[in-house]
Amino acid sequence: MDSPDRYIGKAFRDVLLLGAVLALINYLAALSDFGWLRLNPSPWLLLPALIGVRYGVIAGVLAGLVGGVGIASVNAGMSSLNTHQYVQQHSYFFALLILAGYLAGECQRFLWKDNLNLRTLTDRQADENARLRAELDIARETRQQLQQHLALNHAEMTGLDEDLRKVIGGSGEGLFERFLAAAQQHTQVVSAAFYRRQAGALQQVAVLHATKRLPARLSLAEAPMARRALEERMLVSVASAVECSSTQPYLAALPFEDSMGEGVLLIQDMPLRTFNWAYLARVELMLQWVLALKQHRDALAGEGPQLATIMAFRLAVKSALVAEQVHHVPSVVVRADFQDAQVALGSKLRLGLLKLLPSTAVAAQLTDGGSLLVLLPFGGEMEATALIREWQSTGMQLRASHYLVAGTSELDEFWQHVAQA
Repeated sequence: MDSPDRYIGKAFRDVLLLGAVLALINYLAALSDFGWLRLNPSPWLLLPALIGVRYGVIAGVLAGLVGGVGIASVNAGMSSLNTHQYVQQHSYFFALLILAGYLAGECQRFLWKDNLNLRTLTDRQADENARLRAELDIARETRQQLQQHLALNHAEMTGLDEDLRKVIGGSGEGLFERFLAAAQQHTQVVSAAFYRRQAGALQQVAVLHATKRLPARLSLAEAPMARRALEERMLVSVASAVECSSTQPYLAALPFEDSMGEGVLLIQDMPLRTFNWAYLARVELMLQWVLALKQHRDALAGEGPQLATIMAFRLAVKSALVAEQVHHVPSVVVRADFQDAQVALGSKLRLGLLKLLPSTAVAAQLTDGGSLLVLLPFGGEMEATALIREWQSTGMQLRASHYLVAGTSELDEFWQHVAQA
């Protein structure tokens, strides 16, 4: 910013320069009317107006005074009047010179105030943008670190509970298609198909990236791996991907059975880095849970939410323990105890609480006290806390707790810990 002395010097320089230009033009164009008093408005009004807009009220008024004194002095020398008399004779014109400087200076003051506000706002926004950029850089760095940590801690199964919820929550017709999409995300399966056994052959019901090796209908003679998987009721796989051939193009076959009969999942292609028993076991784990949850949902289909038996619930908890111990994917059990046992055993519980459960949840009720147990497969403390919060929002008087299905505990040990809490 300019110093006051330099600011005054620039203003004085511009007054002299602009006044000299106007005087020269006036001399060349109309010497007999110096000051252009016969013109309305006079071009000499530009002197205080421009100076006032540029430097403010004081500079504009002084420019008007300097211009007026100069015009009056020149015209007084060219006539029989003195300067004072000439100013009195044309007082309206000289007053306009000063007034033009004042008004222009006031306009400059308002513009300067708006400009100052805009500059302040711009500086504030620039600081805010710098802060946001810094936070964005920190967030990106944190995200990168998080991805690195997840990569070292079985990140392939992250979000499996949500994906299973999408698989189970849709219509029954697209179940296998949704499963293949989830398997592709979590196990990198490239090409696979579900087949049902029908009259000694395999009929395709769903496919992921269809190839000529995965036709719509396949005889058991053409797929010895599928036949072996169905006969032995276990996962069958080649030891190495190089063992695949034109007569045996499949990497693995996983048998399954549901209410509509038995079938097999044929995996035809997946990346070499993921073709190992760990990833195949994850596919098997996902398929087992999807079919078990589907069977549970179909068995309890009826009017309103339903409860599983204690035996079925214990089997689901056992599967969750195995999944955590083998694949390091924990689940969580939520328990709700009610102050009023009669309310707990009534329909209000079923309609008020069970309808809030996700489609993948398995629920049961303890016979003594009516406490409600809910298993959230592949869920954790976050999912349990969210469910408890939804329960409490209904206004029902209950005390809720959750237990992580993890560690090396056996089923009886874990059940005792949960059921007798």
